[in-house]
Amino acid sequence: MEYVQKVVVQVPAAKTGDVRRLVEQIEAHRAYLRQQRGFQDMRITRSSQAGGNAQLSVETRWKDGNALTDYTIGAETVESIINANAEIVVPGTLSVTRGEATGRDPETRARDSYERIIMALLVPVGAVVFGFAIIYALSRIYLQIEGDAATGLSAAVALGILLLAWFFAANPKMAVWQMTGILGVIAVALVGGAVYAQVKDGPAIHNLVEDGHTAEPGETPGPTEGNLVEMHDNYFARPDDSARNPTLNVTAGTEITFDLSNKGAALHNMQVAASGSFAATFCSATSGDPCSVPPRIAAGKTGTITFTLPAGTYEYRCDFHTADMHGEIVVS
Repeated sequence: MEYVQKVVVQVPAAKTGDVRRLVEQIEAHRAYLRQQRGFQDMRITRSSQAGGNAQLSVETRWKDGNALTDYTIGAETVESIINANAEIVVPGTLSVTRGEATGRDPETRARDSYERIIMALLVPVGAVVFGFAIIYALSRIYLQIEGDAATGLSAAVALGILLLAWFFAANPKMAVWQMTGILGVIAVALVGGAVYAQVKDGPAIHNLVEDGHTAEPGETPGPTEGNLVEMHDNYFARPDDSARNPTLNVTAGTEITFDLSNKGAALHNMQVAASGSFAATFCSATSGDPCSVPPRIAAGKTGTITFTLPAGTYEYRCDFHTADMHGEIVVS
C-alpha cells in the first residue's frame, strides 16, 4: 500500500511571478527525494484560484508509512522549502495532509511487480556469486602470502566486513548508486588482488642441461623423466611408479634435484622437513627447509627442488594440500 503526502499553498496574485522560482526549488528537491528509502514519485500541480491567487500542490508518494515518516522528520522537506519562501505565499494557506493511496496506476503496479520478481531472483543469486567471488579471491591472495601474514589479513578482512555491515545499517537511506559503488570498489579490489596473486610468480627459469641442450634465457626447459615428480589434484606421482605419494629413495650426502611438474588445476608446491618437522606453513627460499622453486607452482607450470640430506627418513608434502599430498624420502 502506497502512502501519499500532499502539500498545498497559495501565492497571492501580486506575486504569481515568483511561483516559478518556488517550483524550481521544489524540482531541485527531487534529486534529494530519490536518495530516500521508499520514495516513489513526486507530482507538482499549479492552478488558478478566485481573486487571481495561484495554488501550488505538491504530492509525494512512498512505498510505506515508515518511509514517509522518516522523510517528514528529515532536515529537508517540501514543507521546509515553502516555509523558507514565506514572503511569497498567502499566510495561513499552507496545509500538509497524509494518507494511504486508494488506487495505483497500471504503470506503477507493473513496476512494483517487476521489482519484486527481479529482487527475489537477483538478491539470493547475487549474494551467492559475490560470496564465491570473495572466497576465491581471498584464497588466491592468501596463498601468495609468506609466513603467518595471512592470519593478520584474515582478521583485517573480518573487521572490514563488520565495519561495512555497521555502516550500511547506520545509513539505511543510502542511495542505491552509492551502495553499488562501494560494493563495486570492493569487488574490483578483490579481483585485482586475485589476478595479481595469480600472475606475479611466473615460471622459474633454470639454466639446465637436458639431452645436451642448454636452456637459453626466457626458455622454460621441460623436466627430465628420471628425476620427475608430478603433482596432481591432490597427490604426488612418479612416471615409473603407479603409487600415489610414492616413497622417494635418494643417496645420503649427495645434492639431489627433483624436477616438479604441476599436472593439476590447483596451485601446488613441495617442502621437505629436513629438520624432522616442517619449518613453515608455506615454505619459501628463506623458510629454513628445502622448498620448491618457485614456492608456488601454478597449473601447467614446472619447478625444481634441491636438497642434500644425511641418512634417515624425512617427510615431504604440498603446503597447499597437506592432508592429501604427503609422503616420505628415504636417504641411505
